[in-house]
Amino acid sequence: MKNNPYDFFEQTTTQRGFIKLLFRDSYDKLCSLQESSNAEDDFIWLGIEDAEPLIMEKDAAKLGLISKDRPTAGWMKYPIPEEVLLNTRMHLSKEQAITLGLKLLHFGTSGDISERTSE
Repeated sequence: MKNNPYDFFEQTTTQRGFIKLLFRDSYDKLCSLQESSNAEDDFIWLGIEDAEPLIMEKDAAKLGLISKDRPTAGWMKYPIPEEVLLNTRMHLSKEQAITLGLKLLHFGTSGDISERTSE
């Protein structure tokens, strides 16, 4: 986490004028918190920006994505056609955001997400 909590988010605006807050998770993956265009109620979008699909190289060889003669080790990017959408964000209501926020605060102070109470 950055030293200054106000530097955690970078505020931008979508093409349609909605506020979008960008931040990076502990794996340095770009994430966002964004206002939703839902006209019926207040919602937000929360999640990672890019699904970054991966496949084991040995499985990519089985599928003909790479040469079977090529030595394989580890993961490689899995090519997804531009016409395919991978949804990586949650659409949350205000009530869901409050519930999630409380759970995140509990984790931030205690280090766990359990429902345990001290007896």
